[in-house]
Amino acid sequence: MADSRWTLVGDCIEGVSDLRIVEGGTDRIPDLKPLWRALYEHHRGIAEGVAGVRPFEDTWRQRQGQYRDWLDGDTDAVLLVAERDARAVDMVLDLGTR
Repeated sequence: MADSRWTLVGDCIEGVSDLRIVEGGTDRIPDLKPLWRALYEHHRGIAEGVAGVRPFEDTWRQRQGQYRDWLDGDTDAVLLVAERDARAVDMVLDLGTR
């Protein structure tokens, strides 16, 4: 489904130009909490009535620990954060494993 905030203009997507992609470290982990909450809520919605769902704070504590371990560990992990108005709106964590 197309996002109504975006309009294709030539070969550019209008509305995406205000995004910035920045590399982050463990200092950016707190900024990822709202993104994790959105994914958690989505999973909770589809799992309802099918499987139990742990409390959000439990899952966030575990996930931020994983982020920290990956970013501080012996891997080539790279965190990229998409920002709009200095707020994280998406992220990707490449663990550098091939």
